[in-house]
Amino acid sequence: MKQYRYKLTSASGRYNQRSDSQDRLIMEERQPSCEEQVEASLESTLEDLRKLWEAYMEGEEEVEDLGSIYDYGLCFDYVAMGTFTDQDEPYFRYQLSYGGPSEEFRIYTGADFEPYRIEYWFLDWFDGASRTLYGEDLELLSEIFTNLFVESMAAENAVTEARDDFQKS
Repeated sequence: MKQYRYKLTSASGRYNQRSDSQDRLIMEERQPSCEEQVEASLESTLEDLRKLWEAYMEGEEEVEDLGSIYDYGLCFDYVAMGTFTDQDEPYFRYQLSYGGPSEEFRIYTGADFEPYRIEYWFLDWFDGASRTLYGEDLELLSEIFTNLFVESMAAENAVTEARDDFQKS
């Protein structure tokens, strides 16, 4: 005998009937892990940033379908040491999206704001994967960080703000 579960599927109060086999099929369908998605996401993001940076360096304000380099990211901040329990060192976060999934670059610098490591993170609920940038990719993000965030004093201001927030707590 088949067992059925009823699931509320609309605000109108309608219920749909599902069998055990349908439940198993639904449970077997899964979203790709962050590890399975990180490479493609990184390549797409770097492609966008290259186009935006090239336009910026040539004095163009916007790139069709991408907008401006100034509008590309959502947030730039400093994640002070101890913000997360598993955090080994402080970093600057250039957050590009959030929610599910989210994307960010973590920029590790010395006191002189010179990047010594930049990581790309692809994060989704209770899952995450990262890649460390090398070569041309590292150069691109270092250049963007220096020109957009260090020279504008945004990096220094982010550190000051994080320190002020820490002292208040």
